Amino acid sequence: MLVLAGGLTLGTAEAQDPQFTQFYANQIYLNPAFAGSVRCPRISMNSRFQWTGISGNYRTYAVSYDQHFDALQGGIGIRMMRDEAGTNTITSHNFAVSYSYLIKLSRKASLRIAAEVGILQRSLDVSKLTFGDQIDDRYGFIYATQEVFDNDEKVMIDFAAGAVLYNQIFYGGAAIHHITQPNEGFLGASALPF
Repeated sequence: MLVLAGGLTLGTAEAQDPQFTQFYANQIYLNPAFAGSVRCPRISMNSRFQWTGISGNYRTYAVSYDQHFDALQGGIGIRMMRDEAGTNTITSHNFAVSYSYLIKLSRKASLRIAAEVGILQRSLDVSKLTFGDQIDDRYGFIYATQEVFDNDEKVMIDFAAGAVLYNQIFYGGAAIHHITQPNEGFLGASALPF
């Protein structure tokens, strides 16, 4: 009942970011406020292979590093990700740096608020695409396409923010990614959703 009510109030949902099955193993990808949430340095590496039984499947690789710094009263996180769609037809790279500020609410409870800035790079290999003007009715693919792509690479600045409330027993939080909704389209405007 709660899920149904939540689904009705949210409206449309859009997902453009890769989702890892073991999301807890890549916490600063999930929420930048997790940067420095453990007192020692942490390195995380993840990979995701979707639809492995077909050619042109999706492959995603991610690595992150974060650490708490007492002098900064918080943590710093760095993360990198590569996402390959199809047979490298669309390739995305993401590099981000986050800072989380630690607020001690009590002896056992803490709040971390964070900001993240990143660079998104997306490229399209047009030579791996097929267009209708390349096909001859009798002989198949014999023509070169007349399609013109002015831009087959996009570089965008991206921002995120998050908060995590935690103690020794539980944690909970929220994050907003793609705050500025950068335009990721190759042929027209296509804002990256929150």
